[in-house]
Amino acid sequence: MCHIQYGACFACMTGWMGTFCNKTCRESWYGVNCSQHCKGHCRDGVTCNHVTGLCVRGCAPGWTAFNCDKECADGTYGYDCVNNCSGHCLNGSLCNKQTGHCGKGCEPGYNKSDCSRECVKSYGENCKHPCSQHCINQTCDRFTGKCSSWCHEGFYGEKCTKESQQRNQYAENVTAWIAAFSIVLFIVVLLITGGILFFWIFYKRLFHGDIRLCWKSLFRSNTKSSTTTDKADYKEPSPNTNTNYQELNPNTVYQELNPNTIYEALKLPNVDENEYQNTTL
Repeated sequence: MCHIQYGACFACMTGWMGTFCNKTCRESWYGVNCSQHCKGHCRDGVTCNHVTGLCVRGCAPGWTAFNCDKECADGTYGYDCVNNCSGHCLNGSLCNKQTGHCGKGCEPGYNKSDCSRECVKSYGENCKHPCSQHCINQTCDRFTGKCSSWCHEGFYGEKCTKESQQRNQYAENVTAWIAAFSIVLFIVVLLITGGILFFWIFYKRLFHGDIRLCWKSLFRSNTKSSTTTDKADYKEPSPNTNTNYQELNPNTVYQELNPNTIYEALKLPNVDENEYQNTTL
């Protein structure tokens, strides 16, 4: 009801105020005559409804209930407490009700801020201990560090950290072989270097650093050897070895041949007729 002359309200409805009840409650207040204060835990800092006090967009992280006036129960966190803690906080401690983080750290086998991730190739508190590199695939129990499968050859034990005696002997043998090979290689390199150095000194002193002179000397040596061989194999013919040749007399007058001459009647000078009687030209 309002005043019949002036219109002033005798009382305002919940959430309204003023002479004519035409003004909403001021910020952070609600209820009859705007006499109730909002709890201040609405999401993103928004004020509550001026009539009901309800947070229209929900509660801020860590708070719940109709008016967001209750903290999250143990083991829950986040907006309206809808998320569950990982349950792996160190020594069973509670996670932060707003963020879910484990303030005291994680129990063995887990890491990350909220202790929700299991250790991978590591173990212990906050996964700070790496698995032994001698475990197959470097996988181990995330709590104790015991290798999940077998050890690499030459190692044994729960964490594959103990080295077998055979491996030690093998390592010693390998070391000895490597040392021997290194010594032999050093000697070979030293001999090759010495040979090259000796050749260079010989070359500088004998040929005065002239490579053409060196090549000429080599080829000349081969030429001389082949010439000597040819000369050894060659023999001068001796005129005395063949008795069928007759020595020519430079003073002999030779008769000119005539095509019409009867050669049977032709007699050579100084030739025995009886010896060449049947000879024809």
